[in-house]
Amino acid sequence: MTEPPKRQAVVETLPREYIFILDVSGSMGGFPLEVSKRLIADILDDLGPDDYFNVLMFAGGSAVLSGHSLRATAKNVDRGKDWVNSHYGGGGTELLPALRRALALPRHEGTSRIVSVLTDGYITVEKKAFEIVSNNLGRANLFAFGIGTSVNRELIEGLARAGMGEPFVVMNEREAATEAKRFRKYVSSPVLMEIDVEFEDFDAYDVEPLEIPDLFASRPVILFGKYRGAATGFITVEGVTPIGRWSGDIALKNLEPSNDNEAIKLLWARHRIRSLSDEDAVFNNKENKREIIRLGLDHNLLTAYTSFVAVDTKVRANGKKKRTVRQPLPLPRGVSDRAIGARPSSAIGALMGNQVGSSFGYGGLGLRGTGRGGGGTGAGTIGLGSMGTIGHGAGGGSGSGYGRGLSGSSGQKAAPRVRAGKVTVKGSLDKNVIRRIIQRNNNQLKYCYEKVLATDPKLKGKVVVRFVIDANGKVTAASIVSSTVSSPKLEACLLKTIKRLTFPSVAGGGAIVVNYPFIFQTAK
Repeated sequence: MTEPPKRQAVVETLPREYIFILDVSGSMGGFPLEVSKRLIADILDDLGPDDYFNVLMFAGGSAVLSGHSLRATAKNVDRGKDWVNSHYGGGGTELLPALRRALALPRHEGTSRIVSVLTDGYITVEKKAFEIVSNNLGRANLFAFGIGTSVNRELIEGLARAGMGEPFVVMNEREAATEAKRFRKYVSSPVLMEIDVEFEDFDAYDVEPLEIPDLFASRPVILFGKYRGAATGFITVEGVTPIGRWSGDIALKNLEPSNDNEAIKLLWARHRIRSLSDEDAVFNNKENKREIIRLGLDHNLLTAYTSFVAVDTKVRANGKKKRTVRQPLPLPRGVSDRAIGARPSSAIGALMGNQVGSSFGYGGLGLRGTGRGGGGTGAGTIGLGSMGTIGHGAGGGSGSGYGRGLSGSSGQKAAPRVRAGKVTVKGSLDKNVIRRIIQRNNNQLKYCYEKVLATDPKLKGKVVVRFVIDANGKVTAASIVSSTVSSPKLEACLLKTIKRLTFPSVAGGGAIVVNYPFIFQTAK
């Protein structure tokens, strides 16, 4: 763990770029949405002249304040607050398209991007949401804000882990001011970004996390890992500060292991289990499951596949005949009836009639009448999401006519893709095992690609890497065999990633030589 020194004076911080993803679905009606609006307003009031912000609202569809982040001038801050306050709860909860759209928004270079998701989490697509966030590591620091009396903690905490951020939960209005203040303080002072950690003469492996989020004045950099051999050499931490690049070393020879730190083993194991469990939820990897079980048994920890004691002496059914029991449950305290479609302006939306009610297009689907559909306004409107497909009103953005607008689906960045070519292996380690381990680290490879795409959006091509794995599964050497991308920065990042990987031990010993082609391309 490393952290900035405690200071009495104001810490010089990096410019910030806030992206708020606000749930305005029916279940957010009432205190959850009002608390969210106050939180956003308070943060906007706290921004400095070098900061930027944007807001994306979602329910059945989504709408964005601007096609690019706005500088935090007094005029723009007032515009943002007025826009947020003009929306009310209504419609379904389509989180996945909202996440994709927000993460694809153009980033303002030189800023610490802070993405805040504010929702009660009443959805059933947690795994897909985690996948979207984990596939965009390196783009932002993600903070999930769960608001309501019955918050979906699996979603809130999982999003925060996937995005290397922190979860915040507000259960009632009494907690709102305290948690909002804690959140604002937590993210107010980014002091180091683009953080990289190097190990010199120190054999570290199984290091978590693979990517390191920005360093805030209230949040240290924490890495968990193991090492082989003696604790010698250095751990070097580098990054960008408000006044330029910074580098610091931790000399390991000056540190003595202590029995008082035995708990670090359990902290590492818990962190590793959480990482593997989140990954397993997305990819359903059998190898991950075996590793989770092994860690749980070795460290006496509860996991998704292990338990301490589970005994039920009462027979509930004979197992031959199943029957479904519908159990009515009350809505969580403070949740509006709109969450289950009790009104024409509910989350289900009005399919007939002259208007959708207060959903204002976020999930409403007006099939008949003269009211608002899901984005277009006018006689005979049919609107879906943020597109007005029939009618004379504006579409999802600043354009006019039949659904045209800047904040619709156009203008999004091309998504980076990294795939493998034909892999050749000399040695006794199975080719599919090697591919699985590299695929598990695909997010890091994408991050290498994304960094160079920022300056060369059309960059693509193939890089063939040759690397050697010793009998213990450690990569001892890696080099570029051929490359068509003409990017030393990408090639260096690729080699660095490969050298950090750990593979299974080789039965019978001997070295494994692998030729692995990486194909880098973008796709809309």
